[in-house]
Amino acid sequence: MTTQEYNVEVKDDFIERQAKAQPIQALSELVWNSLDADATEVSVELEHDALGGLSKIYVRDNGHGIPRDDRGIAFGTEVVIERGCF
Repeated sequence: MTTQEYNVEVKDDFIERQAKAQPIQALSELVWNSLDADATEVSVELEHDALGGLSKIYVRDNGHGIPRDDRGIAFGTEVVIERGCF
């Protein structure tokens, strides 16, 4: 599995928007993104912290995604994107 890093810049209102975000809607959007990328397999993994709270959500799929050459345009230069077999 190869890893490519891209920088992601957030807007000034990022914290405010995240505080208002509905987790189910956000997760739904990520799953739909997978389906839009023609994925036939989508997995969702939840990671909990030491106190049992939800700390991360991983959504993995086998869709085609953004072409490697376009990722810098879409994300900047420092996002971690892992690529490999599903």
